[in-house]
Amino acid sequence: MSWESDRLDDQNWLTEGDPSGMLRAVAASAAQVRISHRSVRETDLTRVIGEGRPRAIVVAGMGGSGIAGDILDAVCGNGAPLPIVTVRSYQLPGWVGATDLVVAVSCSGKTEETLAVATEAVRRGCRLLVLAAANSPLH
Repeated sequence: MSWESDRLDDQNWLTEGDPSGMLRAVAASAAQVRISHRSVRETDLTRVIGEGRPRAIVVAGMGGSGIAGDILDAVCGNGAPLPIVTVRSYQLPGWVGATDLVVAVSCSGKTEETLAVATEAVRRGCRLLVLAAANSPLH
């Protein structure tokens, strides 16, 4: 295999070599983080942050929605002052309680596992932040 640097300027070659569009997605990731940060700053999160910093952030979601927790953990890095955990199942870990923030993520708002975790979070008295389709069961 030889390195041909001029291929990086060939859009057809790049498109053929990346049928799922990952190169474009990775190239746009910094902009996505900036847009997300701006959206959070413009959103009224008084009810979520009114009680101060949670002990932990637990992100519940399946498939692509679950990746949100992994991305949050990666963006915050090891310097985050609290643990960030992703849950991809029907149950919260046993240690999750009223001092924790559970973020339930489901594009459709109908994901069975995420609905179960959100319900369990409410029963345990956790703070709950929901990211879901408007008028969905999770919303």
